Amino acid sequence: MVRVRMAPSPTGMFHIGTARTALFNWLFARHHGGEFIVRIEDTDQQRSKSEFEQDILEGLKWLGLDWDEGPGKEKSGPSHQMDRIHLYKVDLQKLLDRKQAYHCYCTSEEIDQERKAADSLRRPYRYSGRCRATPPEGRERFVIRFRIPDGVEGVEWTDLIKGTVRFERDSMDDVIIAKSFDEPLYNFAVVVDDAAMNITHVLRGEDHISNTPKQLLIARALGYNEPQFGHIPLILNSDRTKMSKRLNNVAVSWYRTQGYQPEAMVNFLTMLGWNPGGEQELYTPTELCKIFDLDRVQKSGAIFNEEKLRWFNSQYLAKLSIEEFSRIAEPFIPVLEPRVNRAKAIAILRSRAEVLADLTAPMNDMFALPQPSLDPNVLIWPKLGKKIPDVADQKKSVQESLKKVKEHIDLQNEWDENVLEQSIKQWITEQSLGVGEILWPLRVALSGNKDSPNPFELLEACGKELSLERIEYAIKQLS
Repeated sequence: MVRVRMAPSPTGMFHIGTARTALFNWLFARHHGGEFIVRIEDTDQQRSKSEFEQDILEGLKWLGLDWDEGPGKEKSGPSHQMDRIHLYKVDLQKLLDRKQAYHCYCTSEEIDQERKAADSLRRPYRYSGRCRATPPEGRERFVIRFRIPDGVEGVEWTDLIKGTVRFERDSMDDVIIAKSFDEPLYNFAVVVDDAAMNITHVLRGEDHISNTPKQLLIARALGYNEPQFGHIPLILNSDRTKMSKRLNNVAVSWYRTQGYQPEAMVNFLTMLGWNPGGEQELYTPTELCKIFDLDRVQKSGAIFNEEKLRWFNSQYLAKLSIEEFSRIAEPFIPVLEPRVNRAKAIAILRSRAEVLADLTAPMNDMFALPQPSLDPNVLIWPKLGKKIPDVADQKKSVQESLKKVKEHIDLQNEWDENVLEQSIKQWITEQSLGVGEILWPLRVALSGNKDSPNPFELLEACGKELSLERIEYAIKQLS
C-alpha cells in the first residue's frame, strides 16, 4: 500500500510551499488508494511552538487534506518526533556499535578554521573527518556523526519526478546526525521515522534533494527499506527566485483571512507545477484525486501568480447560490447603516468580489454611513461638458436633474429594482431628458462613487427614505 507523509517543522506559519507539497502527497495517496500521514518534526525545541503547529493543522483541515494517521489518529507510534526519542537512541547506539557512526569532539572554532581554509581555496566545505580514527583526548562535549562507508563513490537513485539523480562522494561529508542521544537531528530522525511508519514514497520540495543521499546511506546502514523519492520543483516569485514574503504573501492563514475558498486554493496549488493536459482548469478535489499522478509534475519551478489565484477564487464564488455566498461573506461585511437592505447590498457587490475581502471597502464606502463622502465634481456626467462648457452651469444643470428625479422617485410606492428602473426610464423618455444626465448623478449621489453599481440596484439597497436623503445631500453639495 502507498504510504506518504507530510512532516512539517512547527517553527513558522503554514507556508504555501509546504501546503502544495502536502497537497501533492494527499492527492498521490488518494489516487492510489493509499494513506496520508502527518508527522510533526519538533526536534528543534528552541524554535518549535504550539501556535505554529496549530496553524499547520488548521491549514490542512481548511484545505480538506484529511490524514489517515497523525495528530489525534496515532497508529504506528506518536506523531511528534520528541515523543519518539526512544527509537532514535536505539538506532544511534546501533550505528556507534557497528562503527558506522562516531563521536566528534571538534570545537566550533576548529570547524570554522576548516571552513575558512575551504573558502580560501574556493572549495565547498566538507568536514575533514579528523575525529574518525583518533578523537582528541580530554574533551567531553561531542556530536555524533554518520560515517560515510569506505568505498562509496557516489549515491544514485531514480527520482519519481527528476529521473536519475547522482551525488558523487566528494560532494558528501560525515553528516552530524545527533547533538546528543536526546537531540537527534533531521537527516537521522527522518530515516528512523519513515522506516517505523512504513513510508513507501517521500514526495518533498527539491530543496531537500541534497539530503537524499545522506538519508539513503543511513537507511542502508540500519538495514531499512528505502522509500522511493520524488522531488517537487519549488514555487517561485515572478522574478524566478524562491518564493518569499518579500514579493508574495506566503502564509496559508493570510489567504484564509482574505476570504479565499479552500477549493479554489486546492485547484490553484495543484496546477502550480502539475498539468493534467487539455484545456480544463477547474477541478473538484474528487476529480483531482482521480487523475493526479506524478508523471505530469513539471521539472522546473512554477511561478506563483496571485492574479490567477484570484481568478480561480472568483470562479468558485460564482458557483455559489446567493444564500451560500451571503453566509460565507458575513465576516467581511462591516456594520451598515440600519436602513440599508443588507441582503441586497451583498447581492449587488457580489460580482465585484474576486475574494471576500474585496467586499469590505465598497461596503464601507457605500453603505456604512447615512451619506458617503461625496465630491460634487464627480456628480457631473463626463459628457455633459460637450453640451454645457461652463463648470458652474454644469453644476446647476445636475442640481436641477437631481431635483426632478427626486420628485419622481418620491412618488413611487413599490420599491423594487425592476419597477424603479422601468418607471424612471419611462419618465426620462416622457420628459425628453438625457439618460446619462439623469442616471450618472443619481448613481453617484446614492453611492458616492463613479465606479458603482447601477442606480436602480442602489435605490433598492438603500431603501426609499435613505435614497431621498442622499439625493438631497448631493443637491446641497452642488450649491
